[in-house]
Amino acid sequence: MSRRTPVRDLAIGVGAAGAVLTLFFAGTAGTVGAATLVATVVALIWFAQVDPARLVDDRGRPAPMLFLLGAVAVALMVTAALLLRTVTQYLAMFVALAAVITGVVRAIRFAMLPEDR
Repeated sequence: MSRRTPVRDLAIGVGAAGAVLTLFFAGTAGTVGAATLVATVVALIWFAQVDPARLVDDRGRPAPMLFLLGAVAVALMVTAALLLRTVTQYLAMFVALAAVITGVVRAIRFAMLPEDR
């Protein structure tokens, strides 16, 4: 595994900001749809691979703010899919829903483990 450095993090942040600005100013509907699909796939991968301890709060319950944010993201994806009616948006909506469900299930399973984690 590679070490994270401030320069690497800055480069990733600048690259991501550049990609977002390019999509915002020069993107077509297809590229924006593909970008939302990529973002939801990244969220699904994060929920599937993150340490489950980061998904729960201090009392061992699923972190409400994290999953409220996920629910808002799913609501936005549903709205976009219903307004745009493209296959890419529907797929992104289902991937976002799968990401949030995966995170909640992993948090609940982690909370059910014995205390000697």
